[in-house]
Amino acid sequence: MTIHKIRTEAEYRATLKEISALVDADPDLGTPAGDRLNALVSQVQAYELLCVPVVGRIRLLTAGIEVDLDQPLPPELGDADMP
Repeated sequence: MTIHKIRTEAEYRATLKEISALVDADPDLGTPAGDRLNALVSQVQAYELLCVPVVGRIRLLTAGIEVDLDQPLPPELGDADMP
């Protein structure tokens, strides 16, 4: 299993889509799919810490906002050009 650091918004969105598919499949812990899901979630968390402002993260969590993965992020959630 190879997991790369997320560097762009496009990679971020692709990773979120893969996470969504894995969550829907409900893999068991310790299986290759379960391990991949855990690794991808860790990469998303690391990217969000660097690229999504704290205010945006709090708003997402408290409001239960769903982001359309096929649209640009709202400006209040971060700059898409940040690494």
